[in-house]
Amino acid sequence: MNSKNQDYYYEPHPDDPRSFQIFCQYDGEDVHAGDYMLKDVSEDEELTKSTVKNLVALLNEEATSDLSAMVTERLYFKRLEADEDTGWSRMLLQTHPRGKAMTPNAVMVYDPEMINPAIISRLCGTRDGGSGMVMPKVGTGTGLAPNMDPSFDG
Repeated sequence: MNSKNQDYYYEPHPDDPRSFQIFCQYDGEDVHAGDYMLKDVSEDEELTKSTVKNLVALLNEEATSDLSAMVTERLYFKRLEADEDTGWSRMLLQTHPRGKAMTPNAVMVYDPEMINPAIISRLCGTRDGGSGMVMPKVGTGTGLAPNMDPSFDG
């Protein structure tokens, strides 16, 4: 269902003002495509919103905003088992502060028919789609992120 004639957008999550719902217009209908649920409540609100804004820009194949001035930690992803109730896919986004253990940042729960997980993985690194899985030093990513398939067995 993921095609060029879809228009993605986000709204604040009704149950959690620091989290967001992602929708897309498909065949003239507004369809709930996923949830970006912040776990790290110490994260700057503007960084969270900018991260989701960049995710939606990537989904819409639009330019992203440079977040290098706001980002001090790289973002990584880990695929989780699908949600039992909805069958939707889940991805854990984690930050890795220098010299410290990875910490949960957010959970993305999404309809795999509406959102390609490779697009979510492009946020990793500096959260702007420019450093992807290459993981350069924060703020130095200039190339395009590779299109990666983060699928897994199990």
